[in-house]
Amino acid sequence: MRSEILINKKGVVQSSESNATPEGGVYVTRTNQEFSIFFDDKPELPALISLIRTLRSASGLMSLSGANINTSNQTPQDVFITIARMAIKALEAEPDIIFKSHLELFSHANLDKYDLPEELMPLARLNLLGKDVPSALMQVIDANIKNLVSIGQTMSMRLCFLSIPPQFSWPNATIEKGDALDECLPKDAEYWLSILYETAFALKSPLYHHGHIKMPDTQTGTIPGHIQHHFHRLIYPLAPASDRPQNYRVLSVACITDPEHQPII
Repeated sequence: MRSEILINKKGVVQSSESNATPEGGVYVTRTNQEFSIFFDDKPELPALISLIRTLRSASGLMSLSGANINTSNQTPQDVFITIARMAIKALEAEPDIIFKSHLELFSHANLDKYDLPEELMPLARLNLLGKDVPSALMQVIDANIKNLVSIGQTMSMRLCFLSIPPQFSWPNATIEKGDALDECLPKDAEYWLSILYETAFALKSPLYHHGHIKMPDTQTGTIPGHIQHHFHRLIYPLAPASDRPQNYRVLSVACITDPEHQPII
């Protein structure tokens, strides 16, 4: 069986009988259980995020072409992390962007190699893979994890906040429980976090995200400025195959490590 879809630059998924990759978008073909993904030379971020969301349940081998990528017979896990890194790189290349980061798979077996700050360790020590969502959430509650962020999704698969820390240093936004990311966050922050959360849903495996973020300098008096801080983020999806997608969660703990271990979303 063969089928085709287009994802335009706004992230809208469309059926297609054409093999033309849309400007700023992605063209995907499926033959039996194998997928071929063709990128425009400069795919837009909404298209890349939508691609990860659209293919999150795929299990067959995948090939990527375009946008300086040419790989074949890749596992979905390899492809999703590749697309996520492509999206992060594109976002962080924008002028005046405040992020510079790296994304990698997180392994409990190699916990010592990450040098995580203590704020992330309560979540890092848990092994929630394969457990149903209620059981996993009970473990999380028992662990008394401070500054935990919980992300869910609406029936239309829009990402929304289910819990947030009572206080946080970034972003400079008012966030309420139930708010969708695209409603309450600046566009750059929305894209940055959506890439991470959608990738976690797709991979169904923990991720470690780290790098630098520029935040306003509150110590400069009347002279505005920004200071670059090192940050760490652990992202843990609860998305067992036996559960309904509307019950899925992504849990995250993040902080900057200088000058104090301040929580961020």
